[in-house]
Amino acid sequence: MDHPPPDIFPPLEFLQFLFPTLDKTTAKSILDKHHQNVHDTVNQLLNDDADCVSIDGSEASSAGSSGGSVNTRATNRTTIETDKWNDLRQKVDCLKILCTNFSDSELESILQNNHLDVDRAANAIYESSGQPFLNSRPPPPPSSAHSTRLLREQFPDIAGKRIEIALRICRNDANQAANYLLGSDFGARPSSPSVAKSAVDTKPWGRAASACNGSCAEAGFPCLTHASAITAGKSSNANDAAPKFIAPPTSSTPRSSGKDIRADGPVYSSAPRATERRIQQQLNEMNERKRPTPVVSLSNAVSNSNLRSADYYSAKAQEYQEERLSKIRMAAEMYSRGGLTGRSAAFVYAQDSRKYDCERRLYTELSGRARFRENNSRFQDHQSTVDLHGLSKQQALSHTEEELAKWYTRCMNTTSGRKPNFTIITGSGTHSGRDGPRLFTSVRGYLRREGWKFDVQEGRGAFVVSFE
Repeated sequence: MDHPPPDIFPPLEFLQFLFPTLDKTTAKSILDKHHQNVHDTVNQLLNDDADCVSIDGSEASSAGSSGGSVNTRATNRTTIETDKWNDLRQKVDCLKILCTNFSDSELESILQNNHLDVDRAANAIYESSGQPFLNSRPPPPPSSAHSTRLLREQFPDIAGKRIEIALRICRNDANQAANYLLGSDFGARPSSPSVAKSAVDTKPWGRAASACNGSCAEAGFPCLTHASAITAGKSSNANDAAPKFIAPPTSSTPRSSGKDIRADGPVYSSAPRATERRIQQQLNEMNERKRPTPVVSLSNAVSNSNLRSADYYSAKAQEYQEERLSKIRMAAEMYSRGGLTGRSAAFVYAQDSRKYDCERRLYTELSGRARFRENNSRFQDHQSTVDLHGLSKQQALSHTEEELAKWYTRCMNTTSGRKPNFTIITGSGTHSGRDGPRLFTSVRGYLRREGWKFDVQEGRGAFVVSFE
């Protein structure tokens, strides 16, 4: 492991490495407040930062000695989430132009499965449906540079000038130029300049072909007409006058074939080089690694019978949280000692704290899913009610969004006139402390942003969403 030297691991970067979710402005302000003392800064962050002290991952707006730093961080997070949402809506609108048969929710799922990449999502839709898009255009014809590159790969022993002449004769048609090069010996110089002139001037820039008495073939430099005739004469069918492709000499290496650049016939068959095979193998491995994993439904993960109780996962998350806080304090203490040894040790402790933080977040997520399963096991017969007690804000919003989508789909498919209401139970926030009902406020803000029509039951701590 490479340990960073002191000159490239200043206090601000150390704090950002120790707390990955801490924004730079907040870290700098707290450092300046404590006169660049990392130990005191870390202690304040551990006391005020909700991400360090809460097991459920919820955020708090503590009004302690941080001077509003946590409030600033929460505001920044809200702004970032809003920007992400707006960006997602723009991408969905772009896909709606191409795919009019898909709903917004389906397009959002496809985008998430393809890492929010519009091009990859469009390709996935095209491959699954097999139907072209409404506004799709045919690919442009290949350029002369592309044809030249293909011919140079096919005929590495022929000079580039000769290839350009063949393309000019065949009007930039790579297939006809390949047949012309195979039917003529460009490697040997023509014996007569007149023969070379007649071959070059066969059909340059669309002019009429000059008459040829067949001497070009005897000289070893046939023109386009005689080269096609010679190639056609080798066919078993004498009446078939179309030029046939003659493959170059075979090699011991396996051969690969591709599609014609005009997409209307076979193309050259070339033996790949060893370097090309290695590169292609690496690309295949990269594609396998980068293949997007399907998004697992949260409800399916919660209903998994292999999940243990929520208390078990909460206890595991608490253990990893204590280990993480211990590593953070050790990292701050070693960093305060200074020197290369102290800061290198601080870097090691900081890495350990990040590992424990990953485990903590994992068990926190499992705890929330198990808690949701336990809370809603009594609503199996009444699928229009969801209980969010004991969940973090992020988990509650995820479950709310998914269950609302399911309820709305059921209402749309129901033929009866009256649609059932959807009830969301969050609690009145009596256990939230001085910060107030965070879960209640978050769900209410989400329903307002999404435009749902709902009534609030303050005493019960619930929302009743209506279909109309």
